[in-house]
Amino acid sequence: DVQEMMGKAPDVSVADLYKYYGNRLARRARQAAILADKAVQEAWKQQQLARYWTRQALEDEAKAMRAMRSLPPPKGDPEQDTWHLHVPPGWELPPAPLVSTRDPRSVSIYSGSFSEPLLAAAPSLPCSRRRRTQVAAFLVAVA
Repeated sequence: DVQEMMGKAPDVSVADLYKYYGNRLARRARQAAILADKAVQEAWKQQQLARYWTRQALEDEAKAMRAMRSLPPPKGDPEQDTWHLHVPPGWELPPAPLVSTRDPRSVSIYSGSFSEPLLAAAPSLPCSRRRRTQVAAFLVAVA
C-alpha cells in the first residue's frame, strides 16, 4: 500500500501554516530593514565626508587668496601678458600660407587593375600621361 510506504502525513493545521508563512515574511522584512538601515548609514557617512572635503577646499582657497593678496603686483601690462603667446622654437608657422600645389577641386581615383591596352583605348585628351592614367583607372573602376 502506498500510504504505508510513504508513512503517515504530519498533522499540520492551517493556523500553523499561517504562522510559518508570517514568520518567513517577518524575517524577510527584518533583513530588508537591516539592509536599508546600512544604506542610510553609508549615505550619511558619504554626506559627512563631502561636507568635510568641501570645507577643506574652501579653507585652502581662502588661504591661497590671502597669499596672493600679499604678493607684489606683476610688472608690465597685464593685458599684453595674457595675449602674448610664447611659441617654442621650431613650432613657428611659416610666413607664407600652407597651400597645396594641386587643385583642391580635382579628384584622383587610383586603381591597380588597369592595363596598357585600355590606357591606349582611353580618349585622347590634351593632358599629361599621369592624367591619362588617372582617367583610365577611373574608367576601369566604373566599368
